[in-house]
This record gives sequence, C-alpha cells and structure tokens, in this order.
Amino acid sequence: MNNNNFTDFYNNFDTFNELMKFNQGKSIKIYTNIDNNKVFEGIVEQAGHDYIIISNPESEKWDLIFIKNINYINFLEKINKNNTFYS
Repeated sequence: MNNNNFTDFYNNFDTFNELMKFNQGKSIKIYTNIDNNKVFEGIVEQAGHDYIIISNPESEKWDLIFIKNINYINFLEKINKNNTFYS
C-alpha cells in the first residue's frame, strides 16, 4: 500500500468503524507493526474511531489495537457490509 492510499484510509476512520461495527462477533486476524509484526487472532468485540477490541476465547485475552498499528486484517468468515460505503 503506498503512502497516499494509507493516508486516505487512515483519514477515513468512520468507514473503518462502520465496517467493524457491522462485523462484531466475526473471527479475524489482525496483522500489525507491533513487536516485529505480531499477529492477533480473535473475535471483533468493539470498534471505535481509532481502535478495535478483539477477544480470544482460547487464551481468554482481550486486545485493544490502535488503527495506526494495523497493517491489514483478514476476516476468517464472510463479512457484512453496508453497500452505502462499499461497492
């Protein structure tokens, strides 16, 4: 992702927030730039303007991850989307 695309996405927190809210309860993997590219896996619990909270039932841990630390996200099941924002 080049810097212009990242900046456009990063400045559009509302779209990210809406997508995550539509997908609360879905399984995801979040690839980050934290601790040498740490990968978080879990269930979407909540999303805010610049963060996402996921829970991992296996480890019983909850993680708060800031958008600025996310490289990309893989949804492990079909996502829900609002066609107002996405085509």
